[in-house]
Amino acid sequence: MAARVAASGSGAGEVTAGEVTEHPTTATGRHSAGVGAVLRPRRRRSATIPAMNLPRVQLTIGGHPIEVYVARSDEERALGLMHRRDLPQDEGMLFMCDECAVQSFWMKNTPLPLSIAFLEEDGTILKIADLEPHDLEGESSGHPVRFVLEVNQGWFDERGIAPGTRIEGPLFLASAP
Repeated sequence: MAARVAASGSGAGEVTAGEVTEHPTTATGRHSAGVGAVLRPRRRRSATIPAMNLPRVQLTIGGHPIEVYVARSDEERALGLMHRRDLPQDEGMLFMCDECAVQSFWMKNTPLPLSIAFLEEDGTILKIADLEPHDLEGESSGHPVRFVLEVNQGWFDERGIAPGTRIEGPLFLASAP
């Protein structure tokens, strides 16, 4: 991960590594009832990512499949992809925040260059940015979002995926016709 997640406007002041801050009125720790039904336990251990005991889910982005770890709790989101030196090509991490808020991620303790996508509730990509290893300057979603996806740097560009592309998967609300 970008080593940290902070909701904009939290007023929490400086945040230390491994800490997640959210606006006090949004830190409910609850997820929609249907989410638990679609998340499945990790099937295999990756040699490049230590056992995280996180559920994994298959997503499709612009026709390209990707399997992602799903970080749902404050602790899981705070750890994210910190300390990882590599990540399999078609894997990533989806951060599922408790509430929609302006999200900001940084790369403290993250030696892996990543690309980040900030997503609408229906999985539509609002913004994509590249994150450099160990960069302490945060990347902000700019708009309230609940979902954030991190993948290897360049993954989106190599596949021609841009803002406006909709990610398909069981965690995203279907768009109204």
